Formats: sequence, structure tokens, C-alpha cells
Amino acid sequence: MITIAGEPYVDGGIPRLRDATATIRLSRAVGIRGNTTVVVRGFLDAQGDERVFDVGRSAPAFEAAQRLRAVRSERSSRGPAKRVHAT
Repeated sequence: MITIAGEPYVDGGIPRLRDATATIRLSRAVGIRGNTTVVVRGFLDAQGDERVFDVGRSAPAFEAAQRLRAVRSERSSRGPAKRVHAT
């Protein structure tokens, strides 16, 4: 089991993870968009000449998780969304 971290993105329909040093193909998309660092656990596999990281689990990195909690907290402090009815 290996743990790596980086920024997920999709290139030509292929999910990848990048950091300052390299890019690696992922076995599946990790489902987080934007400039967010994620931590991914899994196994390194080979498909032909390319290395593929077989994703077991993924989660936002600490700083990304804190940002998500802050946004959710801000939304919940506003109260329920108000409905606007056309008249």
C-alpha cells in the first residue's frame, strides 16, 4: 500500500495526479475538482509502458479539508435557502 498526494486532473479522458515533480495515471477519477490537493492510497501497477496508480481510497488533503469545512460552515450559518415565488 502506497500513499501519495497531488492535484487531480483529467487529460484526454484519463484521470491523473500531479505534483511538483511528476504526473501519474490513476485507475479512476478521485472526484474532486479544482486546484485541490488530495491524498490517495493504493498500489502501483503497470499497463504496457505506463505506470498506473490503482486507487483504493482518496480524500482531500488537510488544507483542502479545512477549506471545505469552512465553506460548509458558512453555508449552514446562513440558514435554509429562501424560496422565491413568482406572482
